[in-house]
Amino acid sequence: MERNPIEAQAANTILDRGVRYRLGEDDITIRPLRFGTLIMIAGMAAEAGLTQQKIDEGEGNLMQFVATYADLMLRCVAVAEINSREELTDGRIRERADFYRDCLNAFQIYELFVHVLSLSGVQSFTNTIRLLVTMKTKHLSPMERGS
Repeated sequence: MERNPIEAQAANTILDRGVRYRLGEDDITIRPLRFGTLIMIAGMAAEAGLTQQKIDEGEGNLMQFVATYADLMLRCVAVAEINSREELTDGRIRERADFYRDCLNAFQIYELFVHVLSLSGVQSFTNTIRLLVTMKTKHLSPMERGS
């Protein structure tokens, strides 16, 4: 089934616009993440020891999660918002993180952080890998079983 070129262009335009959050007089727009941005965010999360399980448990105990990962969440959201190699400097990241710290509450930061992770596709990728590994170990072929 072929897609109408106008429909495809409209869909791409909507995807490129990203998601806009209004914060008083300022807006945050988080667009689909570039690969370099994704690598940077994944590296920051891995360095902090953040796992998918901890993220999932975070909503149940939000204050503990924020106390543990506040700086990481602020920096990841800042990197995702900037999403440009030319503008990704420590000073610019710190500036945006300070802005969020002053304007958002804990739940808003957590919500933005989870949105950034969902945009990155890391969760679905890791779930797919986990599924494939599980299937591979559960359903070995006769040759892999040693038959």
